[in-house]
Amino acid sequence: LLGKVETHHRQSQDGHILVACWDGASRSGIFCAAGFLCEQIQSEGVVDVSQAVRMLKRRRRQFIKNV
Repeated sequence: LLGKVETHHRQSQDGHILVACWDGASRSGIFCAAGFLCEQIQSEGVVDVSQAVRMLKRRRRQFIKNV
């Protein structure tokens, strides 16, 4: 799913991606965290899940209900 979204984003060159789910947070938060982790793998070659969770918790507290 992440690959399809990224491919569409590159082709459309719109600049924005809207992520939504039923409650507006839980599944959207997982999707955003997964996207962040994939970017981290591509740029750094490593994954830091705790950093992704902390970053999302700071920016969108409702995305991560508990650690």
